[in-house]
Amino acid sequence: MKKILLLALIVAFGLGAVGCRSYSGSSSEEQIGRRVRVRPFEQIETRLLGTVIYQQADTFGLKLEGDKKMVDGVQVSYEGNRIVLTQKNNVNLFSFGSRRSGKLTLYISSPDLIGADLVGAGSFEVRGKLDTDTLRLVLRGAGDMNIPYVVCDYLNAELRGAGDMTFGHVETVGSDVQVRGVGDIDIRLKNAARARFGVHGTGDIDANLERCGMVDCELVGVGDITLKGDARQLKQSLRGTGDIDVSGLLIGK
Repeated sequence: MKKILLLALIVAFGLGAVGCRSYSGSSSEEQIGRRVRVRPFEQIETRLLGTVIYQQADTFGLKLEGDKKMVDGVQVSYEGNRIVLTQKNNVNLFSFGSRRSGKLTLYISSPDLIGADLVGAGSFEVRGKLDTDTLRLVLRGAGDMNIPYVVCDYLNAELRGAGDMTFGHVETVGSDVQVRGVGDIDIRLKNAARARFGVHGTGDIDANLERCGMVDCELVGVGDITLKGDARQLKQSLRGTGDIDVSGLLIGK
């Protein structure tokens, strides 16, 4: 997968934490765990090196695990109904892939999630099934998003940069999936009455469709859109040297 160097600005916020424990690990750094009291939220923004694992649950929660330096550097703030996860300025965001970056995992839960914004070279994962009304996911940078199972009325997914977004199973009424950069989106889409796919740049979209209605594709640049499965209607727009491959798509079923 294509990766590019990403410049990021980190803003410091306050951290309110309770319950800290130490444990042994393979890292030479001291490993600790910490639970953080959080206010109600419906959206997540993460701007840190590490893995954020979200799970839909009855309660709000946040747990940090990893190298002490990394855990101590996490800061939590809020913008309306959005929780913002950042790191102190002394954490080197440009050490991605290096052991010097340390280990950090955040486990976060809430009754509902309507949006997630990943900035930088970290990763965002959803554990288990996510059932919501509308869901907007944005990846800005060289990170990764992995969403195994979503049920929603409307999905908006946008990739800006060189990361990857992977959707294992999406049941929705409508969807809008866009790549603006050199990243890739892989999605399995079911029962969408209307689905839009767009690539602007050198990125790729690989979509497997099941019982979908109107599918609208737009490709501008040298990227690729590959559609497989079945849909009732298809509209295509191609400007550039890229390719829209529908050889594996059955139209009119």
